Amino acid sequence: MSLLAKKGSTGKWGYIDGLGESVFPFVFDSASDFLENEGKVFLGLKAFFIDSKGKINWEKTGENGLLKKHESIFEYVALREKEKKEEDKKEKKFIGQSQAQEAIDQIVAMAKVNVLRKSKGLPEASISLHAIFEGNPGTGKTSFARYYAEEIKNLGLLKKGHLVEVSRSDLVAGYQGQTAIKTTEVFNSALDGILFIDEAYTLKNSADDSFGVECLNTLLALMENHRSRIVVILAGYQKEMRDFLDANPGFKSRIPNTVSFQDFNDEELLLILEKMFKEKHLEISDENLKLAVVEIANKRRGKYFGNAREVRNLFERVVSQQAQRILKLKDNVSKDELQKIFYSDITSDLSDDTENLPPVPEEGTKKKVFEKLDGLIGLK
Repeated sequence: MSLLAKKGSTGKWGYIDGLGESVFPFVFDSASDFLENEGKVFLGLKAFFIDSKGKINWEKTGENGLLKKHESIFEYVALREKEKKEEDKKEKKFIGQSQAQEAIDQIVAMAKVNVLRKSKGLPEASISLHAIFEGNPGTGKTSFARYYAEEIKNLGLLKKGHLVEVSRSDLVAGYQGQTAIKTTEVFNSALDGILFIDEAYTLKNSADDSFGVECLNTLLALMENHRSRIVVILAGYQKEMRDFLDANPGFKSRIPNTVSFQDFNDEELLLILEKMFKEKHLEISDENLKLAVVEIANKRRGKYFGNAREVRNLFERVVSQQAQRILKLKDNVSKDELQKIFYSDITSDLSDDTENLPPVPEEGTKKKVFEKLDGLIGLK
């Protein structure tokens, strides 16, 4: 983090955190660097008077700028650095899905403002934290649900913040009267956390699905009776979820938040696969990584593309084929041999119904093939 401050009573102004256009000649890499630069410092777009010991002079500054008075500029900087690390951690955890991240952060922001209003003795706005997660499989809906649960827990709105992931088979029984009992038991296990119902549109398969109707009615009654103790997320394909809500207005009125998850593009698939290899300390060349992404992209057929699940399937197949290859080597296998991934580990298995990749060309023509591959999948 760079701090930009005014030295003494003269000089130009600058900003902290890169907000605004900086025209200030003095740039400090740490808070201690400006101890001798007594004067005025911009934190964000707010001005604060700083003494020679790094203390904020509140008499000159007033109380604008921060929600909480920090004893010194160092405390403020430490807080900002912690927040920045958490933001970076979130960015590294989630690849792509910027639209979904923005939608979830917006819901969390409304909840945060409600907490602030309550702390100031103001009436809270009426908001619902229930959500619809719509999108294809493998787009990160469950991972985002865990992140969402943690954010709500940190606000003190959920005591446990745990995630209970279920589907129709966990809620619907095979005999009349048992579904309400089964659904209630699952619901109670999710209290003070998040109930994540995958493929929620299957809860009611048809108009005469009496077991499904019993499940939905039970869920609606429980959501109403425990509205402050649980967050319910209904997940599934976009079209099916929208048809489900249109046919079940009770859920549509109680779940106003919709988070849409898009299919990963080829570059994002590459990043996901690369992350998997790195986590297992496996080494793969850029060329073979791109070939692996093409292998995955070949499966983009219709709306049921598995996204990250396809990446996981290929990764597990690569690890399996690498293991078979290694066992054919000499007894003393080196660490380097255990880490290397070759083209033969990536190629399609015989049970795969997608078109096989062409064999690797000789070294002299390989460059041209990969230039064509770069153009095909948009990777450089």
